[in-house]
Amino acid sequence: MTGRTRRSIGQATQRGAVLIVSLVMLLITTMLGVTAISSSRMGEKMAANAMNRNVTFQAAESAIENAVADTNNLLQAISAGDAGVNDTLDINSSDVAATSNTRYQGAGLAVGFSLAADSSGFSAYRFEITGTGAISALNAQTVSAQGISRIGPSN
Repeated sequence: MTGRTRRSIGQATQRGAVLIVSLVMLLITTMLGVTAISSSRMGEKMAANAMNRNVTFQAAESAIENAVADTNNLLQAISAGDAGVNDTLDINSSDVAATSNTRYQGAGLAVGFSLAADSSGFSAYRFEITGTGAISALNAQTVSAQGISRIGPSN
């Protein structure tokens, strides 16, 4: 009978302990799973933001390059005044827009131009071109600016 009494006393003191331990382990595992999911979502958002930033930057740079290559755009900017000349670049995308603004900064000595030393009638025409790339649906935008000069005959 003493063996039986010990057994029933041991069962009475341990009743429910395994359940509590397993519930705590389940809670810890659930918390680890939730943390892992939120961490992966944050990584996905960061990767998407980096991609959107790169796309808008490339669009802004393309708008600047288009404005630099367009001689008529530069000539219009000389007479446009402080507002400059706005141009929209068609980049064959419904999501991404690329625009540029070209402003004339003035004319000066053509530094580094060998014919300018003898006052042969050449000047450096300076422009500032600002390109903007945007994805309006995501409220993402990049603005990039570049200064250029073109050497041409003085007025």
